[in-house]
Amino acid sequence: MPRYTSRDNVIYANFGAKRHNPQQRAAAAEKQHEDREWLSTVSRFIVDSVERDTDPGRKQRGRDYAREDRVTLLSYSENLISAQVRGSRPEPFEVQLRFAPIARHDQRELWDYLVSLPDYLPAFLRGELDRRAQRLLGFSDPRSITSSCECPDPNPVCKHIVAVAHAAAAEISRRSSRIFDLRGWDPQEIEAAVKRRVKENAAANAPAERGKDTARSGTPDEPAAAAESSRSSAQKRQQQVDATAFWQGGELPSLPDPQVEPALDDSDLSLLHIAMRSVSYTSIDELRAITDIEDMYYFLTHNEGSSSPDSP
Repeated sequence: MPRYTSRDNVIYANFGAKRHNPQQRAAAAEKQHEDREWLSTVSRFIVDSVERDTDPGRKQRGRDYAREDRVTLLSYSENLISAQVRGSRPEPFEVQLRFAPIARHDQRELWDYLVSLPDYLPAFLRGELDRRAQRLLGFSDPRSITSSCECPDPNPVCKHIVAVAHAAAAEISRRSSRIFDLRGWDPQEIEAAVKRRVKENAAANAPAERGKDTARSGTPDEPAAAAESSRSSAQKRQQQVDATAFWQGGELPSLPDPQVEPALDDSDLSLLHIAMRSVSYTSIDELRAITDIEDMYYFLTHNEGSSSPDSP
């Protein structure tokens, strides 16, 4: 408490001064994030997207409303979360969180991604989304969420909207199926559709593999002598080399101008999942390791010295 002594031996003390304790400030900052540790990826995305457009006071009051169970009638439909929040008036306020629908090409890419990684499907259905699945499901751009509330607060995001975001995030973390309710999808139908496409692809690739084996070994009705003659002729043609063309060469074609594509999208991520699975205790650790690799790739390819997305 600040104390000041004047010349007439009178002590003036500021009894209303606030004492700033660094430990208290650290504890308060930690408390703001303690509830986020158990939230899923989609839940954190919803909370962060909503809270970025409001002030700390509304954030804290909204969190308190959620903890006090003032959010009721929380429901999920296609691209919409709706609820009622008990506020200062007798009638509750209607609150809505709207999500932008998934583009058609993102849906097709998501199905192809799940078909290419059938071992990842169970984790996906449990709501354990890696970076790519989260993006294709539409949970990566904060601008894709819009909100509305009946309360008279002129701020775009009021405390009631924050409360609904926290209540929905908590329920989504407890019940991952809410992610698919939010997109109007049935997890069982997703599982059946992906498994059906995996079987169809396996059946379509089987004749091609058998054809390759037949071409290597010769047809069943081909005489052994004819097959041997064909192999010897091929070997002779390979041995006939033009010395001039070999040493001097010819005119080289112009270099192509390929389109730059992200290496992660063009690579076989199933092999990455297999590699990370061998050194991970749980599927969550596996997804975290893959996400860390994606973050490192993004950092290396998007720094100031990079001239292209795939430059070293």
